[in-house]
Amino acid sequence: MIEWSGKSYFTVPDAVTGRMCQADKVTHEPSDSARILIWNGECDLMDAALSTAVGVVFPNGLSDSKLKSALRVAEFCRLPALRVNCTHERLSQDSQKKIAILDTAGGKLFVNPDLETINSYLGRKKAKKARNVCFLSEYSVNAPSKYCDTQLDGTVIRIECSQRECEEQLYEMLCDVADTHTGMQIVGVASFNGREAFSTAVRAVYRAGVWGRFSLLCDGIYTPEQANECLSVIHREFCRLDAEGREFNGFIPKGICIATPLLLLSSIKSRMIDFFCADFQALRRLLSGSADKTVGEKQTAQYITAFLKASGEKRLALKGVGGISSESLHILADTDCLCEIYADAQTASTLKRWL
Repeated sequence: MIEWSGKSYFTVPDAVTGRMCQADKVTHEPSDSARILIWNGECDLMDAALSTAVGVVFPNGLSDSKLKSALRVAEFCRLPALRVNCTHERLSQDSQKKIAILDTAGGKLFVNPDLETINSYLGRKKAKKARNVCFLSEYSVNAPSKYCDTQLDGTVIRIECSQRECEEQLYEMLCDVADTHTGMQIVGVASFNGREAFSTAVRAVYRAGVWGRFSLLCDGIYTPEQANECLSVIHREFCRLDAEGREFNGFIPKGICIATPLLLLSSIKSRMIDFFCADFQALRRLLSGSADKTVGEKQTAQYITAFLKASGEKRLALKGVGGISSESLHILADTDCLCEIYADAQTASTLKRWL
């Protein structure tokens, strides 16, 4: 085993495990395994490398500009990042294609870890999380000033971008949302149905994220392929705003709405995603073929929990919860992933009692 220490630049609570790989050689290798990227600042961190990355390490001696570029990408993708106290040649020679454990919380990299180290990290049991679910009011129009429900923890605003609306107008509207909901959580929902309008909405949410507690939720996504395309667009707009020198917050939580069986029965693994929003009744109706809200309810909850497990146990938001039973809600809450529910005040009051 080789153990290296270093300085952590983006930290996650848990250690990650993957095969060490040169960032510029990822495209020439199989893409079905987790990778810890070795980056020397000479190549761009492209989507091909980031799609299977669980962490990134780099050597001493990088210029400030290269270091800043790498760290912004790492933070955007939620990738644990560690600068190792050695040269790039030594790091590549001793680590390439070897299994490693990256512990950014402890500032350590273990290459070819021994059994004791493996058991120390991978044998840990996760502590039971306290159940803390936020309730947000859900609206579908660009008129935020009318919808400040102080009984709930925040609001969901659908960003309806027509051809007449430009980025500046959307940005100003979202700034009004932030003013109206000071200190509250705000979820901006952008539809992926229109690519140009979606890009405009993403940029507006990023920029408004400087002024409020925004999250970005992408809907209108029906297949895993569209989910990947959506993430590429989000990354592209992040890079464009950065290159333009605009004031924006590209590190706001980002989520994808799961409303079709094709998405639910797939797995979406990407560190760019912070949460999934499951449209419970839409999924139940499509899976069961029945308009009766009691048909297939428990099975739908079980499918959602299986999806979460396959996709890396991301945070879960719920919408379309009208008529959901206490049993199904507890199946989802017991995953310890449920963090937000979008509902009206009356429904929220009932669900709070059940939780």
